Amino acid sequence: MVRIYFAFFKQVSRELFLIGLPRPRSVLCYSEQELEDLQTWRREVTALISNRIAAYDVATSEIRDIYTFNPAGSRIAGITELVEQILRYAHPVTRLIALGVCRRWREIALYIIEQDVCLGALSREPRCPPVRLHDTIPSTFARPSITWDEVHDSITEHNATDEWNYEFFTGRRPKYPDDCDVTTLHYLPGRITGRQGSYLFEAQSVDRGNVRELSYIGIHALPESPPRSDDNIHQWIDLSQFEFNPLFTRLFDDQIPTASIAEITLPPRNLVGGETGWQHIPEAYLEHLNLDLLTHPPIVSLNISIRIPLFAEDRPCPRRLLHITNIKNKDGIRIGELLSTLKKVYSLAIEHWIYWAKALLAAVNNVHWNEDIWTIDSAPKLCLSMGPGSEQHSQSSYYLACIYALPCRDQRQVEWMPESMFRHARLQLSDTKCGKAYTQVPGY
Repeated sequence: MVRIYFAFFKQVSRELFLIGLPRPRSVLCYSEQELEDLQTWRREVTALISNRIAAYDVATSEIRDIYTFNPAGSRIAGITELVEQILRYAHPVTRLIALGVCRRWREIALYIIEQDVCLGALSREPRCPPVRLHDTIPSTFARPSITWDEVHDSITEHNATDEWNYEFFTGRRPKYPDDCDVTTLHYLPGRITGRQGSYLFEAQSVDRGNVRELSYIGIHALPESPPRSDDNIHQWIDLSQFEFNPLFTRLFDDQIPTASIAEITLPPRNLVGGETGWQHIPEAYLEHLNLDLLTHPPIVSLNISIRIPLFAEDRPCPRRLLHITNIKNKDGIRIGELLSTLKKVYSLAIEHWIYWAKALLAAVNNVHWNEDIWTIDSAPKLCLSMGPGSEQHSQSSYYLACIYALPCRDQRQVEWMPESMFRHARLQLSDTKCGKAYTQVPGY
């Protein structure tokens, strides 16, 4: 009886441990060679993921030690702020002299000089009052309607066949539910109009199958005949319609992907103590950056979130954005406001990512390589999105479609390992006389 109870307890414990992780669709029987290959693959992948996690664990501990327990580090930061304030109000000739004094002074002087250039460029842009989600876009800012040629170009890579249906905003979805690849996002920025609670896709001609798929998720295509002017209302709907201030983007080496949301990746090298980076910007920088608007036109509400993975029994679900905080400024959000908030929350983003990366590590050791468990980014990211402003907007089909989409499996898996280590069955595109068709290629 004790032996039976222990076996039952062991099985229940394993089930609880694997909650949220995908489970094999069926019990597979392996030969000795297949089992050996599986174990070898698991060891190699586990090593890659473990090294990635270790890089962030070490970096996090180092930065905490330097700025929490090292008084010398605080004094150096104070000296840097003092130098910055002196050069900020100095004559241009003084700034040029500072370029040759030392490396740190040169960096600060260059920063101030470049800021003046950026501000001059921004002042030539047309002005616009601060905007909220779903505010009407003035005609001077509205983008032209998308043409059918642009629609055709966006789906050339994946030609519509009997095996595939297309959804422009939730992405490419397999018709057959057994396929584990979920979606590749086909997003055409700034080409949406809203009318009476509906979301309209502007196109001169839309295939009937595409119309049906778009309508299924609440996105409707405009007819070929142009609608009345009062029905066609351009709206601010996501960050792809905004221009970020160069003073902000250059702090990240201009590596901020912006579609429906903006992603700020947190690489390990930025977390090592002593290096420059937006995490170490002195307070004097932030005070002056509070004078500069974050976007053009100014944005009123901005969400900061992190992605957490979702799993299903048969295939991965889209990732969910876990809301951390919201920034609001009725006069337009400033660069300094966003940076101050990012500095406060980036450690939390790393901790969440480490937790889910360790969950991925456990999944590798418990499932077959055919299982799609790759719903976790290879690095922690902070996601910026327009604040919904109301429950109605936050639950709209379009808003959810923009922020929840998953790339295809290969694109997600290559973040963790080279393609030579892929073992799952893959879909490849082969040219035929009748056009392009999908063929199943066995794993190698």
